Amino acid sequence: MRTEFQVGAVHGYEYATAGDAPYSLLIAHGIGGHGGTYDVFCEPLSARGVHVVSMDLPGHGLARCRDGERGNFRFSDWLEDIDVAAQAMVEKFGKPVYVLGSSQGSAAAFHSLAFSDAVTGAVCMNIILTEVEQKEGDPQFENFSMMRSKDMIEYAENVGDSERVDLSTAIDWNKNYSADDPDILAKKQEDDLRTWSYGIASMMSYANYQAQIPAAENAKPVLLSYGSEDPFTSSRYMEACFKAIGGPKEMAVIDGGSHQLMLYHTDEYIEIIDSWIRSQEA
Repeated sequence: MRTEFQVGAVHGYEYATAGDAPYSLLIAHGIGGHGGTYDVFCEPLSARGVHVVSMDLPGHGLARCRDGERGNFRFSDWLEDIDVAAQAMVEKFGKPVYVLGSSQGSAAAFHSLAFSDAVTGAVCMNIILTEVEQKEGDPQFENFSMMRSKDMIEYAENVGDSERVDLSTAIDWNKNYSADDPDILAKKQEDDLRTWSYGIASMMSYANYQAQIPAAENAKPVLLSYGSEDPFTSSRYMEACFKAIGGPKEMAVIDGGSHQLMLYHTDEYIEIIDSWIRSQEA
């Protein structure tokens, strides 16, 4: 059963369990999403005895927003709220907290390792690390080359969040999700809690985040994961991120998997995550 999770300004959804798994899981959602997106994933995982909280990142859902407008945030806001949520989960459940980042949220999951003492480990579904450059041929090469250019950085500093990125057109939703749901855009647009534009400065804060420590200095457990047929990434880029990260780490590739493993490869992905985290806590 899903209930509201509220700690100060931090909002999310808690999935009740009568079990006693050796960890709890905090979920950071993907682009334009919110914490209520993942019932199909959270409910069967909680049935395994895992306390699950799926949060709204700042600028999304029912979370705090800069200037009171959805889509306005700074990446550091995400890390701050993950830290608050993780601390509350440790106090409430008494278990180590692992953060699962879905797509765009995977960067927040990874960087929360250095930011928050309350976070024990991270699971990153299709990660993008700012210190690992995209190369020509990688699906996100053009987007990140543009967002990390000097001209674009200066433009964002000048316009702030007054100029917007339309998320309904910035991504070709139906094309990129065609293997799972070729009419996904219309269905997502029925969700009143989704965010459909980002302020330019907000988006740039994600694309140009400067980590507290290099990825190579990480010392906490990390599981990187992606689908072999994911149109948003490449095996080359994922391997480069894996190589860049220090500390205990593993890579999981779902053969034939698409981008959204939590929603469309649910049973297999739950088994991978649950087994890996339990092995870390054994």
